[in-house]
Amino acid sequence: SLVLLLGPSSPHFFLPPRYQQPLRPGGPGRQAADGPGRGSVLGPAGGPWSRQEALGLLEAAVVYREGPLVAVSKPPGLAVTGSPGQLSLVSLLPDLSQRLSLPPELHVVKAAGKDSSGLALLSGCPATTQRLHAFFTELRRAGRPPATYHAVTAGVPATVEGEICTGLKLEQVGDLQLVVPVAAPSRRSVERKEVKQTLTRYKVLGVAPGCGLVQLQPMTAFPSQLLVHLTLLLCPALGDHVYSARVGTVLGEPFLLPAGSALPRTQVPGSACPGHPFAGCALQSHGLG
Repeated sequence: SLVLLLGPSSPHFFLPPRYQQPLRPGGPGRQAADGPGRGSVLGPAGGPWSRQEALGLLEAAVVYREGPLVAVSKPPGLAVTGSPGQLSLVSLLPDLSQRLSLPPELHVVKAAGKDSSGLALLSGCPATTQRLHAFFTELRRAGRPPATYHAVTAGVPATVEGEICTGLKLEQVGDLQLVVPVAAPSRRSVERKEVKQTLTRYKVLGVAPGCGLVQLQPMTAFPSQLLVHLTLLLCPALGDHVYSARVGTVLGEPFLLPAGSALPRTQVPGSACPGHPFAGCALQSHGLG
């Protein structure tokens, strides 16, 4: 089976978990999408490392290698792609393949987002890459989740399992570009692709004081879909500095704030969460397919 890890911390990197890393001055910029010119809650894209330091981290963090497939643990803050001259996972692949004695052309099959640490699955064979991409596409067409995620949440969903189904769109909120839920999108907005109908299945696997371990199976793909869907359950992911501010509390009861009035800020977990054994990892996925 293939394994991906999408979360704030990884055993292969001695970095503070994301819930311990505050927002940098200037805020997250255009956080919604992972691409050239996008900002990061963890500071400038590319992380605080030089090229050689980043290569050393990746080389030391190979967790799986068989045939043309390699999985490395990517640190948070390292973008998958970037503009020319920008430090990114893709820009490091030629040197990484040489260090690992792999084929000269490595391809990214799947990887954690820029602000998350986690496994990046790489392939040294174009045919293998195409087969895996086709595999994920076929799963989606068949209505099967291509990945199963585990999220540590601040709070516990009201129901043990269910579905989150809502429209999502990218919206400019002040000087930030954020993902905003649209409860009842018009057919025209969906046809114009201004809004995408999204669906996530969830199941609570475990609970602790103030925290939950929730299984998530996204049936659609949209930037930050899982983070936004968790806020709709009133249980933001532990380590989410961008969307967790949308969940407020009154007399200990959570409620949803309007997206436009809840700008990103450093998440401050409840006193029960940081010391809990779940707290080392906020969002991870296992057993693709």
